[in-house]
Amino acid sequence: MKYELIKKSPKMIIAFLGYSFLPKSLAHLELGEYGLGVVYEYSELSFDKLKFSKLLGEQNYLFAFSMGVAVANRFCADFSFKKAVAMNGSNAGIDAQKGISSTKFKASIDSFDFDAFKRLCFLSELKKVNFTFNANPKAELKMLYSYFSSDKKLGSSRIWDKMILSKKDKVFANRAVLAENEFKNLESINAPHFGLFYYKTWEQIFEI
Repeated sequence: MKYELIKKSPKMIIAFLGYSFLPKSLAHLELGEYGLGVVYEYSELSFDKLKFSKLLGEQNYLFAFSMGVAVANRFCADFSFKKAVAMNGSNAGIDAQKGISSTKFKASIDSFDFDAFKRLCFLSELKKVNFTFNANPKAELKMLYSYFSSDKKLGSSRIWDKMILSKKDKVFANRAVLAENEFKNLESINAPHFGLFYYKTWEQIFEI
């Protein structure tokens, strides 16, 4: 995993991105009084507590997107957050009922087509994309599959303060997130899997 400090502030947002996404994918969101630390690039999944701790502030807010929801759930159990918001993902990540099925996930590796993935992620909003992606996304996909389809005990599941679900998500089925039911509040938005273009500020995302 990689850890990147974008801006330091007493109030820090810690964002776990989806597979293949880089910090620039968040650049359109106004930070205001918040700082931002980003965790991404899952081609290896060893957690560095020291590096992660350097992203933290006096008050911390957790955001996770897509498979980043499962990664954050797995590695943030020892940390407390003032608010925790997830978007289009589940704590399980890979699961027949409460995530992307192992069969479907494996098929996306065997028949790897990153351009097709981007089309599904953004649908008609693909033209808005002005940022690059990880140069080797397949390696991330393989690692996520290996880790989250195994029989490892992943510990207790985080109860998210808010789950954001995109009505037009073609990557992570709404029913899988709803089946897991690990959230206090649900916000449904008219957007594709990458729902962040729906928002202009981080304040809007953490509004409950």
